[in-house]
Formats: sequence, structure tokens, C-alpha cells
Amino acid sequence: MVDIYPRSNQPQGRYTNIEHAGTDCFSSRDKIHYTGHRGVGLAAESELQPGGVMTLRLQLVIRIAVVLIASLGLSSVAIYWHAVRKVDIEMHAAMMVAAHTVNNAIADLNESANPPHSLRVMVAGFDGDRHLRASLIAPDDVAIATSKLLIPRNHAPEWFHRVFATPALTTRIGLPGRFAALGAILLEADSHNEVDEAWNDAILSLTLLAAFSSLVLGSVYWTLGRAFGPLDQMAAAFARIGRGDYRPRLAESGPLELIRVCRGFNQMASRLADMQRRNRRLGAQLVVVQEEERAELARNLHDDIAPLLFAVSADVASIQKDDTARSSAKIRSRLEAIRETIVQMQQVVRGILGLLRPHVVTELGLVHAVDNLVAFWRKRYPSIDLETRLGSNSFGDRLDETVYRVIQEALSNAMRHGHPTLIKIAAKREADGHVAVEVTDDGGGLRDLADDAGFGLAGMHERVKAVGGTLMVKNRMDDRGVIVSARLPSDDLAEPVLGQRLPALAPK
Repeated sequence: MVDIYPRSNQPQGRYTNIEHAGTDCFSSRDKIHYTGHRGVGLAAESELQPGGVMTLRLQLVIRIAVVLIASLGLSSVAIYWHAVRKVDIEMHAAMMVAAHTVNNAIADLNESANPPHSLRVMVAGFDGDRHLRASLIAPDDVAIATSKLLIPRNHAPEWFHRVFATPALTTRIGLPGRFAALGAILLEADSHNEVDEAWNDAILSLTLLAAFSSLVLGSVYWTLGRAFGPLDQMAAAFARIGRGDYRPRLAESGPLELIRVCRGFNQMASRLADMQRRNRRLGAQLVVVQEEERAELARNLHDDIAPLLFAVSADVASIQKDDTARSSAKIRSRLEAIRETIVQMQQVVRGILGLLRPHVVTELGLVHAVDNLVAFWRKRYPSIDLETRLGSNSFGDRLDETVYRVIQEALSNAMRHGHPTLIKIAAKREADGHVAVEVTDDGGGLRDLADDAGFGLAGMHERVKAVGGTLMVKNRMDDRGVIVSARLPSDDLAEPVLGQRLPALAPK
């Protein structure tokens, strides 16, 4: 008689527990891979831009990593359901085979000379079985003989057994007729070996999947690094273009898309450089025209106005000698006032000539020219303190004129609009060869500048641009006055060599 006991009638509870435990299992594995992903993120911390914006390379790697982790999770679920089904099928199949074997052995007992011994031999025949334990049970339910299960080499963790172990599956086969006094055969299914096998299969599958995912992620990261690496050079080149340096050129190599972008960049940079050269030539021509106009005004004052003032002064002196003029105190006082006015006008004309004459710097040198300029303003504004620090008597013929004109215009604006009490003038050659000019006052600041001062500032900008320099006019940090600073390249830096190439953009 065969009596097969069904599995526990708790499938819902069992599967609920399996889902929970399986979640714990997969969560731990997910954490392992997530830690690996964090490693990639730490290695790419330099790809986090200011403001927390990630590069395209890092975004793609993270998205691919998420897909791979999701694939690992789905694979783990598939492995789990396959293992549960396999353990269940193997246990039932082993029980059916064992029951068939026992029934055949019981049928042969009638021919055995020693039935108890034959039963023990039959039970011992199950020694080393992977899934089943057989026992000879006496009528008082005492085990007379029990087979030994195969001892597995690799044991699965206990929690894994709890997840995959099937409910107890047993079969009790009673001995018929005259052999009933010998007891019964008890067959017990044991899923440990099958669960251990499922553990080894899961470890192997997940390891291969994890290795494959790591290789894919590493390959994608490396490939994207080679593909996007040139973009860093391109960004650096655009940054230099934005700062007004049109020398960078990109190597037209690599993928077709990069070649097109690099070619367009080089054409743009070439056109900007050509426009810069044209602007500089126009600026230089404008400065020449301005100097010619100043020279023409100076000549007109010297050749036309000065002689007229001298003639009027001579006429006044002649009238003063006349007896009629001497006899009238009122006439004498009026003539004396006219003479003093003419003297003042002559002084003003000489001062204007000093400001207009373009060769004043060449004749006197920069230091003396600036000293004369300072003396000119001190005479008119004696209450204003002017400090001068010039690092050299000359910065070169080309730059001395520009330095002088910047100081001249800055002083004029400060005196006319700033109402300062102190003006500091400084010019020096820096370590990189540039000449730095700075005029600082403690007046009212840029907010008090009148509209007509804009022409002077525009003229300064044009002069500085003409020699390839930069000019900055801003309020002081304490809003007490204005800082006018110019940075002028020396003769060997004035005209940059265009066409400088950046490192090749071919994949590394």
C-alpha cells in the first residue's frame, strides 16, 4: 500500500515569504553593484561641473549602469523562479522513482531467504542519494535502518535554504501480508542538495552577468571617454575665443562629425582673427587721424591765434605809451586789464599747445611729459594732490604715446567730473612683458560722470585697442572714486601669431 502525503497546504504563505527573502537577497546584491557604480562616480568627480551639472559622458554612463543593474535584478528574479520550480520538480520526481524502486523490492521479498536483511540492503541502496532518505520503520515507529544522504561539497547559506526549501514531502510504504510485522519503508525528500545546486548555479549565472555588465560599463565609459575627450579641448578653445584670443585651431581629424565641427570652428576663428587685424589697423589709422587733427589744431593755434594775440599785446603796449592814455587813469587801468587778459590767453594757448602737440612725449620723454601734464593740472587745481609713479622713462616709442594719452584723458575726466582730493598715477612693466597703467582718484565715481565724458572714454578705448591692449574703467571697491586701468602688450606681444593649433582631436 502506497500512501503519498501531499505538501503542506500553505503555498500562499510560502511564496510570500520567498518574495520577501528574495528581495533581501537581491537587495544585498544590488548594493554590491551600486557600490561599484559609486566607484565609477567617484572616479568621475572631475566630470561634475560647477552648479552640480553632470557631463554628457557621465549621464550616459549612469543611465547604462541603471539599465544593467535592472537587468541583473530581472535575471535574479528569473533565476529564483527557475530554481523554485526545479527544486519542486526534482523532489517529486525523486519521490516517485524511489517509491517505484521500493515497491519492486517489496515484490521480491517472497523469494528472499532473509526478508529483514533484504529490507536493510534495499535501504542501504539509497546511500549517497542526493534527494531522498529511506528508512526501515518498525511497527513501534522506531527506525531500524536509515540511508545516508550525499554530503554536498558547497553548502548554500542557511537563509538560501529557507528561501528555496520545499515543505516536507514524505511517502510511507507499508509491507504487505506476512511481512507487515517487519514494519514499513519511510521515504523522505530532502531538498538541501538540490538547493545547494541551485545556489551554485545562481552564483555562477549572476557572476557571469555581473562580469558582463562590468565589462559593458567599462567599455562604454572608455569609448565615451575617447569620443567625448576632444570636446574638452573644443570647450577650452571656445573659452579662449570668448576671451578675445583668436589663435586656437583644432586638428581636423577623428570621426566625420568632429571633422565638420573642427573645420567650422577653424573657419570661424580665422574670420574673427582677420576682423581683429582689420579693427586694429582701423584703430591705428584712427589714432593717426586724431594725431593729425591735433597737430593741425596745434599749428592753427601757433600760426594764427598766437600771432594775433601778440599783435594785440603790441597794440596795447603802444597805446599805453601814448600821452593821452597816460593822462587818463581810467584808460590806463583798462589797458592794463586788457594786457593781463592777453597774457593769460597766451598762457592758455601755450598750455593747449602742450596738450595737443603729438611729439611732446618723443621730445621730452614719458616721465617729463607726464610731469608737465601734472604741473598743468596742479596749477589749475592746487587743492588736489597728484602722486606719480612711473616704472620707466620709456616703454617704447609705440607705447609711450598711448600711456601718455591714457593718463591725460583719465586726469581730464577726474578733474572735470570726479571732484577728487587725491589722484594716483602709476605705470610699470609686468613680468610677462605687458605694460600696466593705472589712474585712481577718490572722487564721486562713475555715477557722477557727465554725458560729454563718453567721447574721452571712447577715445581711450580706441587708442588702447589700436595697440592690442585692454582698458577697464570702474568704480573703486569702496565706491569712492574711479579706477582707470590699461594693459598694453609690448612690441613683441602686440600682434599675436595667428593659426596656433591645439592638440589633435583624434581619439586617444
